Amino acid sequence: MEKIATPSIPVNRQRDLEHASYDAAQAELENASRAMKDGSVTDTQALQQGKLQSWMHDWYRALTAKLREDVAAMKAKVEGQDVKVHNYKTTASTGMKDPALLLYLTLLPAEKLALITVLEVMRMAGSGGVTDGMKALRGMLSVGRAVETEYRADTIKDISGVDSPQWLKTIDPTTQRPSRQLVSQVWQRLGHQVREGKQGSPSNDPAIEADWRSVWTPSWPQPTHVGVGAFLIEALLSVAKVTRRGKDPETGEPM
Repeated sequence: MEKIATPSIPVNRQRDLEHASYDAAQAELENASRAMKDGSVTDTQALQQGKLQSWMHDWYRALTAKLREDVAAMKAKVEGQDVKVHNYKTTASTGMKDPALLLYLTLLPAEKLALITVLEVMRMAGSGGVTDGMKALRGMLSVGRAVETEYRADTIKDISGVDSPQWLKTIDPTTQRPSRQLVSQVWQRLGHQVREGKQGSPSNDPAIEADWRSVWTPSWPQPTHVGVGAFLIEALLSVAKVTRRGKDPETGEPM
């Protein structure tokens, strides 16, 4: 069996790795929102950054609630129940049928789907510059791929364990967190080992081997990335709001 090299990261640094996860990003947005509301941010640059993070936190909370509502409505519709959830729409714009889309949207909790969407959309918008913004198709692909990567990373960690060479191999030594490329490499290698049978199995534990055989799947096709990304971005756009305050052109007083 091909051995997976372990990066030079001690196992007892798992807490540091978790600090760089989506959980840490969520905590950072919450802290920024709290600081903005209690008026403890005064530095101009920090104020601008804090204001943006506060908005992102509000979007994250609103999107989490919407996804819970929409996924519940979609599940009810798939099961043949009457859908009476406010603002629920069909998923025709995603190019995916409800049962297929529901399968992917329930791989991760609504909170994590919402956070991934907010962070990925803001990252993509920033990378294109203020005037260029984010190309729609590129954004959908990016969000869909981010959801797939997070699902794979969670699965590797849950099944193989945080002490396993499989999990540690996903960690980028520079960022100290799982990277999309490394997660993909480990996932494909695990799939190859599962298909090879016992001599190429990812673990000597029969229970873990059985778990991997039951959950491993090939890479998602591009239409799935686009469909999942389109649904999540459309949901975000429906709830993301920014409070703007103008001035009266004649008096200069805030409006």
